[in-house]
Amino acid sequence: MWDHSLPLFLFTRLKFDDALMLCSDCQSGYHAPYDRFDRLATNPAGPTYLMRCKQCGALWNETSGMPVLLTRTEARWLYSLARI
Repeated sequence: MWDHSLPLFLFTRLKFDDALMLCSDCQSGYHAPYDRFDRLATNPAGPTYLMRCKQCGALWNETSGMPVLLTRTEARWLYSLARI
């Protein structure tokens, strides 16, 4: 069920707001080796982490559940202090 306190774009998939070509590793998901990611920001309330692939620049929201591929717009909303 949708939590109305959060923006709708977190619950619907938008087209990426930048032309992003995913590397072969990111195409198959967020997985090891994890040293291919840079941690850009942390949200201690989550705890969640904004991660960027060093190969293709894909942005991932790492959580205690399944990681989610983010658009730059989503990343800016979730991690407003991060330099993306």
